[in-house]
Amino acid sequence: MLGHFLHKRLELIYGASSSLRLHDFILPLKENQVSTVFMIRKKTDVSIAVGLKPQILELAKSKQISHSSMENFWELVEEISHFTYLTFCLRIQKPISLLDMEMQGEIDKYVLTQDLFDTDHTLYTKLFHQYSLRSHLNPEEKQRYHTANRLGAKFIRSLTQKKYGRFFWSEGLLRRFRDFYRRASFEKCRWVESKLSFYSRKEMEKIFAQSMRSCR
Repeated sequence: MLGHFLHKRLELIYGASSSLRLHDFILPLKENQVSTVFMIRKKTDVSIAVGLKPQILELAKSKQISHSSMENFWELVEEISHFTYLTFCLRIQKPISLLDMEMQGEIDKYVLTQDLFDTDHTLYTKLFHQYSLRSHLNPEEKQRYHTANRLGAKFIRSLTQKKYGRFFWSEGLLRRFRDFYRRASFEKCRWVESKLSFYSRKEMEKIFAQSMRSCR
C-alpha cells in the first residue's frame, strides 16, 4: 500500500523506525469530513487514529502514484507525516506543539514529492507560494498554518544553495534532517526564525506562544 510505503519511508529518512503499521490506525471518514490525526489521552493510555476521507483512503490503499492526484497525495502525506512524528515523539517522550507538527508536515510534503517524482523548480512554488487553506479555519488556525508553511519553506531553502530548494540525499543531509526532527519545538522555531527576515524575534515568540498547545 502507498500509505504504508510513505510511513516507512519517513521513518527511514528520520531514523525513527518502529513496528507500527499504518493500516492498524486508519479510521475511514465520510466524504464531508476533513482528514486528520486524532489523539485521545486517558491517564497513561494514548489512542491514535488516522482519519482519512474516502478518496484519500483509496489513495493510501493504492499501489501507484499519479501526477493527476497531487493534491490528494499531499493531503495523504500530511496526515502520515503527523502520525509518524506524533508517534515518534510519544515514544521518546518529547513534547510537541501544533505549530511543530504543521511545520513538519510542510517539510515532509516537499521531501516525499521530490523523492518520488521527477520534479522541477515549480514544486517549491506550488507548495510554499500557491497553497490554499480550508475556508472553515479560524484566524488563529490560519495564522498557524501560514507560519508553518513559511518556516517549512525556509528550512528547505536552508539545505541547499540552489534557488528552488532542490537537494540530493547524502549522509550529511540525513544527519541535518534527523537532528532537526529531534529538536525541541521552540528550539526548531528559533533556529529557522534566525534565518528569516520577515519576522522579528518578538513576533515569532508571540506566534509560537499562541500555537504552543502541548501534545504531552
